[in-house]
Amino acid sequence: MAQNTWTGRLRPSEKTSFDSLTPAPGALCCVANTDAPQETLVYFVYLNSGAANTVFRIQPWSPKSGSKAFVFARNDRGDAITAVQRDGIVNQVLRISKGVDKSLPCEDVVYGFEHDVRPLFAPTGPPGSTVARRVDAHLMDHRGVLLSTDVLEELFVQLNTANKSAVLPTPTGARWGILLPDMSPAPGSMTLEVKPKWLLQSPDAPADAIRCRTCALQASRHRDAKGYICPLRLVGRDQRDIVPWVRASIVAHYKGPPDAVDEVVSRLLEYITTGDGQFLLQHLKVLQATLDPVGVLCRDSATDKIAFDRNLRLAMTLRDCSWFVNVPYATGSNITSKLADLDFKSAAKLHDWAQKEEELVKGNWYTRKDVADYRCGLAQD
Repeated sequence: MAQNTWTGRLRPSEKTSFDSLTPAPGALCCVANTDAPQETLVYFVYLNSGAANTVFRIQPWSPKSGSKAFVFARNDRGDAITAVQRDGIVNQVLRISKGVDKSLPCEDVVYGFEHDVRPLFAPTGPPGSTVARRVDAHLMDHRGVLLSTDVLEELFVQLNTANKSAVLPTPTGARWGILLPDMSPAPGSMTLEVKPKWLLQSPDAPADAIRCRTCALQASRHRDAKGYICPLRLVGRDQRDIVPWVRASIVAHYKGPPDAVDEVVSRLLEYITTGDGQFLLQHLKVLQATLDPVGVLCRDSATDKIAFDRNLRLAMTLRDCSWFVNVPYATGSNITSKLADLDFKSAAKLHDWAQKEEELVKGNWYTRKDVADYRCGLAQD
């Protein structure tokens, strides 16, 4: 990333936070600014808010922006910071944690991603795996950024203006955020968000189960089957299993030439069932099986609970990720995809996972026949 000549200084408290909590090499800081060159200045626009995080789009600032100007900078030495050009910043989004119970702060998310999650996607695959192709290209870079109090105050105002039901705690000091790629669809393409979930049956499921873990959870929550796809069908490699879901997903988001819909559907089917998308799904399936071979209900009998808990947390991380698939409209164009929400799950959730599994087993949600039909991959059509 290009360096600019503007330099500034961190406040003592911000410097302490940067030195003690820098989550990974290349971390940045973001501060309010009034005198840096315009080509380095940005502003934030509220984009979305989920259960645990809030996301802001980063835009190039100008005097007409009608918003405060901020600058991203690198901490070179001491408390001095040096501005970076905004070219590599404005195509990303800023994600900050809402600090909800049992979720990790951003600095821990970045650390966990670099040290625990990323190694699972090494080009040669994990130990014992037959995976040999590259899967790391499907990962989003997570870059830590220390946000000054001035930045947090601006984000706080925007969030409360845009979405009063998802407020950010009043800022009391510097806090870490995460820079991520902006997965909004580019002109001439569409982006689908898929939740792969459990790509094989839960090890805790009863032997006579008629539905997989994800479909059992759907049934227990009385969810509508409309627009739903069983994860086991995603890894089944049979295009006939997912044609209705793929076509419905395309039609719901498609804004291209009307006569090109069939070709787009065909390309997406191929990508998911035999192409790079299927390869990625199979990699996730192998990891889920390797990391959680016996199930959360067997935790008490584990001889090494530290290793058991770490591996289970990683398996649940992979089961809760989002898969963004970008589909260009142009005939013959390549489909690409990225995995998001790969936040290494907190150990505080171990009890919740066990409790949920017990509820599914004892409530007979794996075996009940008097519930909605989710066309589970375990069932015979």
